[in-house]
Amino acid sequence: MRRRGGRVRRHIYSFKFRDDTTEEQIEAVRSSYEAMRAADPDGWASLTMGPNISQSPRSARYNWVVTIDFRTYKAYRDYEESAAHREMVEKVLTPIVERLSGVDYDIDETPPE
Repeated sequence: MRRRGGRVRRHIYSFKFRDDTTEEQIEAVRSSYEAMRAADPDGWASLTMGPNISQSPRSARYNWVVTIDFRTYKAYRDYEESAAHREMVEKVLTPIVERLSGVDYDIDETPPE
């Protein structure tokens, strides 16, 4: 089934931030993702993120989400393996994340490079 929007690798993570997480810490998460996108504007097709606004009780398990579309599999791997990503996970996310859930999938077939 062919979808509109092109071929990308979609990377989605849902986070449950700890109750004592501050707005400054959430802004650090946002800034970290934006800096990584700025470092690879050709590899990142889109970046969206924000609070979970669902009214469903099932969705209360997570309170924030990030979605990244990568133009190529290489761009996705470069992000996953980058020092900036490792540092963001260690210093920005780990101290405030209670739990997380992630999924990656291809919209059509992601080009290798």
